[in-house]
Amino acid sequence: MDIDGPDRSQPARQVAHPITLSGAAAVYHRPPPRLGEHTAEVLAWLTPGV
Repeated sequence: MDIDGPDRSQPARQVAHPITLSGAAAVYHRPPPRLGEHTAEVLAWLTPGV
Protein backbone atom coordinates (compact mmCIF):
# COMPACT_ATOMS: atom_id res chain seq x y z
CA MET A 1 0.00 0.00 0.00
CA ASP A 2 1.36 3.44 -0.91
CA ILE A 3 0.58 6.64 0.99
CA ASP A 4 1.34 10.10 -0.37
CA GLY A 5 2.99 12.60 1.92
CA PRO A 6 3.08 16.37 1.45
CA ASP A 7 6.89 16.62 1.56
CA ARG A 8 7.89 13.31 0.00
CA SER A 9 9.07 13.01 -3.58
CA GLN A 10 7.78 9.41 -3.80
CA PRO A 11 4.88 7.60 -2.12
CA ALA A 12 5.74 5.89 1.17
CA ARG A 13 5.30 2.10 1.14
CA GLN A 14 3.36 0.89 4.15
CA VAL A 15 1.64 -2.27 5.37
CA ALA A 16 -2.15 -2.10 5.12
CA HIS A 17 -4.26 -2.10 8.28
CA PRO A 18 -4.41 -5.71 9.58
CA ILE A 19 -8.02 -5.54 10.81
CA THR A 20 -10.94 -5.28 8.40
CA LEU A 21 -14.46 -4.50 9.53
CA SER A 22 -17.45 -5.03 7.31
CA GLY A 23 -18.57 -1.79 5.72
CA ALA A 24 -15.72 0.30 7.12
CA ALA A 25 -12.49 1.14 5.32
CA ALA A 26 -9.30 2.13 7.10
CA VAL A 27 -8.50 5.84 6.79
CA TYR A 28 -4.93 7.11 6.95
CA HIS A 29 -4.54 10.76 7.98
CA ARG A 30 -0.75 11.04 8.09
CA PRO A 31 2.20 9.45 6.31
CA PRO A 32 4.54 7.25 8.37
CA PRO A 33 7.27 9.10 10.31
CA ARG A 34 10.67 9.58 8.75
CA LEU A 35 13.59 7.59 10.09
CA GLY A 36 14.64 9.16 13.39
CA GLU A 37 11.84 11.75 13.40
CA HIS A 38 10.68 10.92 16.95
CA THR A 39 13.89 9.50 18.42
CA ALA A 40 14.53 12.43 20.78
CA GLU A 41 10.99 12.32 22.20
CA VAL A 42 11.11 8.55 22.73
CA LEU A 43 14.52 8.66 24.43
CA ALA A 44 13.39 11.53 26.67
CA TRP A 45 10.31 9.52 27.66
CA LEU A 46 12.40 6.37 28.37
CA THR A 47 15.03 8.17 30.47
CA PRO A 48 13.26 10.79 32.62
CA GLY A 49 15.51 12.96 34.73
CA VAL A 50 18.72 12.02 32.93
